[in-house]
Amino acid sequence: MLGLRKSKSLYTFLIVIAGFCYINWLLNASDWNRLKKIENRVKKFRREEKTTIFELFEAYDQDETIQYNGHFVLLGAKNLANSRENINFNFIETEKLDTRDLNSIFKLLYFNKAFLLDKNIFESLVFDDIIQSSNRVYNVSTFELVNDILNDKSNNKHHLITYGIKSENFHDLNQALIDSLNSKCHFIQMSGSYSNLNILTGLYIECKSLTLQISLVYERGNFLWIASDDYQVKKNAKIFGDYPRAINNFMLIKILDKNNNKFYIPSDIDKFLFEYDHSKFLECNRELAKRNLAKLGSKHEQDHKKNKMIQPVIEHISKTLESFRKHYWLAGGTLLGWYRDCGIIPFTQDVDIAIWAHEYDNRIKKHFLGNKIVRVWGTLGLINDSYEFRLFNDKFTFDMFLVYKINETRQWCGYQVKRYKFRRFLPNFENLCSAELLNSKYMVPCDPEGYLNREYGPRLWESPESKNYTWSNVVFWKNWTDSEWPNTIRYYDKNGNLMKQKILDYVNKFLHKNVTSIPDDEF
Repeated sequence: MLGLRKSKSLYTFLIVIAGFCYINWLLNASDWNRLKKIENRVKKFRREEKTTIFELFEAYDQDETIQYNGHFVLLGAKNLANSRENINFNFIETEKLDTRDLNSIFKLLYFNKAFLLDKNIFESLVFDDIIQSSNRVYNVSTFELVNDILNDKSNNKHHLITYGIKSENFHDLNQALIDSLNSKCHFIQMSGSYSNLNILTGLYIECKSLTLQISLVYERGNFLWIASDDYQVKKNAKIFGDYPRAINNFMLIKILDKNNNKFYIPSDIDKFLFEYDHSKFLECNRELAKRNLAKLGSKHEQDHKKNKMIQPVIEHISKTLESFRKHYWLAGGTLLGWYRDCGIIPFTQDVDIAIWAHEYDNRIKKHFLGNKIVRVWGTLGLINDSYEFRLFNDKFTFDMFLVYKINETRQWCGYQVKRYKFRRFLPNFENLCSAELLNSKYMVPCDPEGYLNREYGPRLWESPESKNYTWSNVVFWKNWTDSEWPNTIRYYDKNGNLMKQKILDYVNKFLHKNVTSIPDDEF
């Protein structure tokens, strides 16, 4: 009888435990379903190509738990540790590591798919050979910074090494660090503010001779985005976390140093270093965009059909210029559309891109002659004077013009009407930043408002106008001479061939004495 009562009590206890487990499962399933709904809304949002990114974030301002939309991990009022309790994450089993040994820290980071993002290390890398294997592991003989740390017995020098980790891999690394770190190293989580939300920005591991910065790398549109944070580094300048920064997506390769430590790094270091120099990220003026949209309504809504046509072309142009390591920037109405409207001006007739004249080489022209995506249909001016490309994809014009420096404060680009030469004066600048337009990353001037004030007049650009508009920075310069004029006009067919008769017909309209031949292009 006593045994029966005990068995009934045990049975009741098991039922209660099972009930609690079931309720917990339902709650977690509910949270997971809610997050899947958010993700589906974001996918729908992307498909519909809404005009401005701020609309995406406003939709989630009311949710104070983790919001995972497939691109960002966004946090509301709660911190990460509290919010994480609302969702079950699957953690990979990892071995316990003794983090008093720096080799073990690097091993832990490698195991959890963190990758080096340290330009100071990248600038000193020397690749010895390639181990022929499917894993593509590279040997590196010169890895001085990491070797110095691992072999520094005095610990007199403090080092900073910067890593990155994709948001989807963060939780595994976070758990591994919590399980492994000892009192000799401090583990700090950093967060920052973005669009009225708190987002996790990175982790810092402080040890006696080393600080490891692990920046969270978020997928944003077609590129990678890293937020800024307020962590103060002793005697070292932060490579990431100092400003919001953006880098194009990259593949990873594995490398081995002299101590057989394994690391992931970007596969194209030269490309990474080129992009880092202009990686400081600027947001468009969302408040101004919302204000103009509310004021003008449908008159100023984005033309989604036009945007869909423009996006792959302008992205191809930018990727081409970057592959040649050329600096460019969104200019004119395209820069204005990005900053003021967070998109493309709906009534625009062309896209404007500028590059510095001293960086130009003929590879650019060769690439676009007869190009199937967007081709050169004409050029204006001379390479050393007012040179401009007219690119065309059978639907839309993309203008790419060279900018010439005058002095430390001014530069100019050409503008041509018949034989008349105009100069369009621009503020001089040395640094370029990055920005998002139609889900892709492009270079822009780091002071867009100053640039637009010079182009359109102080604050005159803030209110959209579709007609009766004149530039404030364009002045007549001079006429092309009779000897110059025949060389300043070029037309090309779809296959990139010079259309000499068409050139002659146009050139001779504005000459007193007709020319009879046009020289071939020189490359």
